[in-house]
Amino acid sequence: MVIGQSPNYQFTKLMNKEQNQVVKTAFEIKQNILVVKRIEDNKTDFVLDVLDSNYMYVSSQSFKLPVTKIRKMGVIQNQLVVFGEFENGSLDILKMFVFDNTYSSFVEKELMSLDARGGYRTNYDVSISPSGKYFSMIGSHAYKEKHKEIMSIAMYDSLQNKVFSDDILTTIESSKRRHNVLVCNDNGYNYIIKKERSKNKNNYYLYTVNSTGTKQHETVRLKSRQIVDAEYSLDAAGNLFLAGFFSSPISFNFEGLFVAKYEEKASATFTREYFFNANVVEAFRSKKEIKEYGFGLDYFSAKGLLFTSEKDMILMAEHHSVLKDAKNGPEDYRRGFVMFNLDVNGGFKYGTPVVTEQTDGKTMGYWSSNYMISFEGKPVVYINRIGDGAKSTKSSAQKNSGLPVESMVFANSGNFESSYPDFEMEMLQFCLNTNFKNKTSKTIICFERLDRKAYTFGILKSIDG
Repeated sequence: MVIGQSPNYQFTKLMNKEQNQVVKTAFEIKQNILVVKRIEDNKTDFVLDVLDSNYMYVSSQSFKLPVTKIRKMGVIQNQLVVFGEFENGSLDILKMFVFDNTYSSFVEKELMSLDARGGYRTNYDVSISPSGKYFSMIGSHAYKEKHKEIMSIAMYDSLQNKVFSDDILTTIESSKRRHNVLVCNDNGYNYIIKKERSKNKNNYYLYTVNSTGTKQHETVRLKSRQIVDAEYSLDAAGNLFLAGFFSSPISFNFEGLFVAKYEEKASATFTREYFFNANVVEAFRSKKEIKEYGFGLDYFSAKGLLFTSEKDMILMAEHHSVLKDAKNGPEDYRRGFVMFNLDVNGGFKYGTPVVTEQTDGKTMGYWSSNYMISFEGKPVVYINRIGDGAKSTKSSAQKNSGLPVESMVFANSGNFESSYPDFEMEMLQFCLNTNFKNKTSKTIICFERLDRKAYTFGILKSIDG
């Protein structure tokens, strides 16, 4: 694939869905593709569409699990597993549900049980290692005033044998809201990324536990700035990359970026920091605004950290805010995004801003975000052009689209070529599903009909294939 040319696509047959269902994830188990559809504003129910290896529809089944909230779904030992928490009076119970090969029934297992306290609940998180060799969980104990936060951790192998369990007494004050991310690699090494909100700033910590239960922890520090937001990714060896953005001393905006690598330890192998180049900030703020309000990006958040090859990764930041209009009501607004290319040694290659001016007052952002993938070593970004963002597009380029779907293929230099591919699919009024997470071995993107009552997959193929 060369810059300026989008991939080829093989499209599946049209499949039906309810308007309030969101196609969230696709898993691959033996000869089946499992498509998970979640119901909006529903924490316990899901619909499972079973497809064969050619993405042809086989069956569908609805489930309502005996939990208060689903926490995680994945594949272990070629079986679909779902983790959920159940608030049972004064107890918070983490459960595991293992589905049989017909995807019609499941076996339930209790994994962890912790006390609720005075109306405050346990905060659970679950991680499955990339190949499903291990799975682990943490339970951050319910808030207790003037006490340090305690986290309980346990890890199991793929046969559901417990490897270890222990408590982690942190140095952090117990809080009503806890922000923990658990990452387990295929070596049975666990990283816990913890964010503490304290006195109008974010403090980040990394706790680690190896397969024998040995614990470490360190504060994630930069030279002179505070971290505002961060994303993570594992490389093939199970090393953790943590990358994100830092703020200026006087504002909670994005002024620059950082990247750190952790090789199965709590201390960083390296940490690199870079201030934004002028081209990044000036794409979204005039020189007059910079002089008046300072140098930085406001209302941006970290969108993802994606490996495009063994040596390169992309860190994305996306703008998102809500415009208030007394006449027309609130309007979802996404001004654009920035792509930062970093190498695995922490080197900075480019920062490319993309201004999109997306507005959406009808579905409040359901269609307006972007979707990034890696294909043949290059990042490709798709976006539905909507509202003000569609004014400059040539919608006639896609006669059957509900919203014009733009494809941006980025080169190693950071330059990109934009196009509106002729997606040759059965669906009329098609739009890109930006909520979808692909967990299969193929590179696929998901499309929904504008009325949200049907979906299809596009399987990416080389332009030479």
